[in-house]
Amino acid sequence: MTEQPLAGADRPSHLSRRRLLGLSAAAGLGTVLPWKPAVAGAAPGQPVGVPFGFAQRFANPGTDVAAKFRWWWPHGLVDPVEVAREIDQIADAGFGGVEIQDVHHSVRTPMDPAGSGWGTQPWLDGVEAALRQAKKRGVRVDLALGPCWPTAVPTITPDDVAASKELVHGVATVNGGEVFDGPLPAQILPPESGVTRQDLRFVQVARVIGSPTAAVVTLDPATVATITDQVRDGAVRWTAPEGTWVLLAYWERGSAQEPEAGPHTDPHSYVVDHFSTAGTQAVIDEWESRILTPAIRSLLREVGDNLFEDSLEIETKATIWTPNLLAEFERRNGYDLLPYLPVIVERSEKYVFTYDSDTTNHVRDDFNQVLSDLYHENHLIPLREFAYGLGMTLRVQPYGLETDAIYSAALLDVPESESLGFKNLDDYRTLASGRDLGGRSILSCEAAAYANGAYNTTWNKALQTIGSIFAAGVNQCVLHGFSYATAPGAQWPGFAAFSPYGNNGIGFSESWGPRQPTWGHVPGVAGFLSRTQLVLRSGVHKVDIAFFRQKGWAGTGIGAAYFTNDGIPIGWTHGFVSEPLLELPSAVVRDGRLAPDGPAYKALVVEGDVFRGREFTLSVRAAERILDLARAGLPVVFIGAWSNPHVLGIARPGEDARLRELLDALFAHPNVKVVAAAANVPDALAALGVKRDVEYSFSTLMTEHRSAGNADLYYLANARHAENRRINPIDQDVWLTSRVKNAVPYRLDAWTGRIERIASFERDGDRFRVHVSLNPGQSTIIAFGDRTWVNDPSGSAVHAVTSEVPVFYQGGRLMVRSTASGTFTTTLSNQQTVRTAVPALPEPLALTSWELEVEDWQPGATPTETIKPIRRLSLDGLRAWPEIPELQDTSGVGRYRTTVDLGSSWADGLGAHLDLGTVFDTYQVTVNGRTLPPCDVLGTRVDVGPYLRAGRNTIEVEVATTLSNRLRVTRPEVFAVAARQPYGLIGPVRLVPYREVVLRNA
Repeated sequence: MTEQPLAGADRPSHLSRRRLLGLSAAAGLGTVLPWKPAVAGAAPGQPVGVPFGFAQRFANPGTDVAAKFRWWWPHGLVDPVEVAREIDQIADAGFGGVEIQDVHHSVRTPMDPAGSGWGTQPWLDGVEAALRQAKKRGVRVDLALGPCWPTAVPTITPDDVAASKELVHGVATVNGGEVFDGPLPAQILPPESGVTRQDLRFVQVARVIGSPTAAVVTLDPATVATITDQVRDGAVRWTAPEGTWVLLAYWERGSAQEPEAGPHTDPHSYVVDHFSTAGTQAVIDEWESRILTPAIRSLLREVGDNLFEDSLEIETKATIWTPNLLAEFERRNGYDLLPYLPVIVERSEKYVFTYDSDTTNHVRDDFNQVLSDLYHENHLIPLREFAYGLGMTLRVQPYGLETDAIYSAALLDVPESESLGFKNLDDYRTLASGRDLGGRSILSCEAAAYANGAYNTTWNKALQTIGSIFAAGVNQCVLHGFSYATAPGAQWPGFAAFSPYGNNGIGFSESWGPRQPTWGHVPGVAGFLSRTQLVLRSGVHKVDIAFFRQKGWAGTGIGAAYFTNDGIPIGWTHGFVSEPLLELPSAVVRDGRLAPDGPAYKALVVEGDVFRGREFTLSVRAAERILDLARAGLPVVFIGAWSNPHVLGIARPGEDARLRELLDALFAHPNVKVVAAAANVPDALAALGVKRDVEYSFSTLMTEHRSAGNADLYYLANARHAENRRINPIDQDVWLTSRVKNAVPYRLDAWTGRIERIASFERDGDRFRVHVSLNPGQSTIIAFGDRTWVNDPSGSAVHAVTSEVPVFYQGGRLMVRSTASGTFTTTLSNQQTVRTAVPALPEPLALTSWELEVEDWQPGATPTETIKPIRRLSLDGLRAWPEIPELQDTSGVGRYRTTVDLGSSWADGLGAHLDLGTVFDTYQVTVNGRTLPPCDVLGTRVDVGPYLRAGRNTIEVEVATTLSNRLRVTRPEVFAVAARQPYGLIGPVRLVPYREVVLRNA
């Protein structure tokens, strides 16, 4: 359940990407607006808005809203000519950006980091070539701050003040009356290679409560004493009082953490201290001295978009530390950390000692908050300013530790999430909320990476993931990814950054590009992503409820009480706010809305700290701000019994009493309701007059609302809350709210760029009922604007309210479309009821006989060469390729062709849908030599009516596959463990006629 507290020592279980991937590897129709030239777009990273030319922009959205690729290079082993060619490939396919990353986990051959590593001349030449070609093609270029991840530079050693630090301890048990006399207890972990300096910082003693050999040893905080001044030449003499004691010594040293899959440089690069100014300055200095050649600096100002930093995977088997931490802790919290130091130290990411649970948890909360503050002040903000100096912005994945990632998202130009590491959609909502209150416009996502997904990831799967995360606030996909053509030791079909992975595991993530049979269909996918991202960046994101979090941790999978499981399935939307967000300039109340010029939250919901067993805790400042908001008119709901609350962290004198006073004032205020349990939240909101913008019967439908001045835009998706959830098609009515005067509903097709006025809907004040049918992962966009919004030429102001058959506009008239004959009733908005007769029409046709021509993609003479021999078959029934002996291990492109005779009676008013049944993976339809617009991969029903004619008609369906089935036999040591995928047009395929008739009296 998403509302349950996290297990394990009262802290989130953060799997690093390295560990996660290691485990994975081991586990083995109406008014159609014409297409017109695009208008100029907004600058990257800025709100797009909805200009007068929105219809033109939607048809041709432009590169500034297009998806990007994470572009993996094998060091500087890149040819500038090939680099330029790959920029062309990406641009030709309709994508708008690349992020250059030095990532090559699959390479086993030595790669000469001194001659071609990150930052060397060959690498710089490649970057310059990429920038020059990107400038020609209108592609944006992002650069990672260092080789691979986490951010590291080759100019420091582990002993350097700028290097990542750890606090390691040694421990000895001393019984009462015994004398400890000798060298300090040995460190529990030896230093990593390259660490030569280890500075003793503190020595302490403490009495043990219970067993000294327990997994987590309990200490008496009243007995903790610091005896560092008694140390002489690395030894100490100390006599234990009565009881069992521990003697603890603490050393500060470099962690010697290197970026993933190194070495990337010579000398080796080491991870910088992400909590000190020295660490950040080392990164900036490296860029200024080595990376920013005059040519690169100039080109970045023209085509550079983001500097990028991957997730906060600071790894040590000891305790994360930074110089001056003790002084910063006391300055920020008002008390000395030293007496509490034992409950901070860790071994292999597990705490070693504890006091009473309240004291322990509160100190750890204060400690994590200090790290969070230092990360923001000393790392993110200086890097952001550095990016601005280059004419760029900063994009970061600000999670991985117990830091306030919600606030990080407010500080960053572009916060980024990831679909592989995030547990469910609430993880995205945490970052989206920070983005919104921080006045930012983009939430990026490292999208569509899957464990063991190399060369078997389908666009069907990727689009189901992307369709879902779009419903949680994401509006930029950085697809994971695009691999450079080749690298040392690469085999067909070329270098793949993460495949094979580990001990010949299939590896994760796809290497998209021309090596993939589906690439010929990808421009359609790219267009869909661009148009959807355009809509999701237009105007301002609107959200119903703000859910208060005492801690802004991200990537935890912890949802919002009531709303995640019961609210979203009926139309509520929610976000998360942490305390610092309430101090932002946007956090004001007007007309009962929090941040009215931003998300315009209608209510704030507060419960106990979900990361501490729902402990009823708030800081005094948070309580003051919530009281201010309630007095300003914001409805507030508290969940649970707040009879004995306390402040976050260790309380200063009088703080708990002050908190109780503030809560008493809150609970007495008419804008505040207190409920016993989450199930009572709906009643409290109703009593406070809070209503949701969207309403529907319980389902997997999810929505995003963008308010864009003269338009309301809604993205609706049949979304899965988590990747492992199974969802079914939905077919239901939805009520949507629009405050646009004289609003008219439109349906926007992100696959084709068409905008159609909706002909059948019901209106009740500012609420509109429309009908939605979506397959799993599929989405649609509905907009409300007046009829000047898209220069709507529809002549009739009358629309259908209910109808027994579909209704649409054509040439200013209302029409009905039916696949069956009969007389059908339609109720109109002018209160007329109209009965429309639909004459007889032909029966559906089962299409079973096909001629199949297959391009069989196979290895050529080099790792990057693909030969494509043609196989031709005549089929009297459709089957998956593995069931056809000649195609059992074939991957590639299949073209299915059949002829249908519709006879001489086929006339105007008749059309047909081509129901394709099951298709694997992407497809394109051609009728009588005319190729149809891009087809929705998640829907296999295609309107071919405008392309049919009387007599004989030729229908061709081109289907493209992954490479997995071929790789199973060409590289069995890696890919044979994968099951054969059921490629091809599997059907059943039917041509279903329909007839269109003018709706009389409309």
